[in-house]
Amino acid sequence: MGLGTDKAKRPRDVPGTTREIETASCGSFIIIVNLPWEVFYRMGNPGGCQNCWGEALARSISIGLRCGVPIEEYIEQLHDIKCCSPSVRGLPPEKSFTSCPDSISKVLQECIEPEDNPDESEPKMGGLVYAIRDNQSDKSVV
Repeated sequence: MGLGTDKAKRPRDVPGTTREIETASCGSFIIIVNLPWEVFYRMGNPGGCQNCWGEALARSISIGLRCGVPIEEYIEQLHDIKCCSPSVRGLPPEKSFTSCPDSISKVLQECIEPEDNPDESEPKMGGLVYAIRDNQSDKSVV
């Protein structure tokens, strides 16, 4: 493998979370986060330009995670990237996003923050306004 970094082998079963993000003009996309191994991104039809950029970003994040790049590095780098038509209108500033990459950074951040409960070691897997489904609990999250 290049750069002298060994890629960790993915286990057979990995817990994760799935989010559907609504945007103002691009429709919706789905991000699947299986920490600490991988991120998947789906928007529109396979082969579409928007989908291929998101898929390329998700694959790059996945490779980095398997090679030991801290998830916080991705959160910091993707945070506040801007595009011409961000977010769903009417969301409060702390729940809105400035682009699809910024929304991915917010989902990643949400996945590593501890819940407001006594067991601070458990990752937080829900609660964003645009979080539609948490596949671990199989319930809607708003």
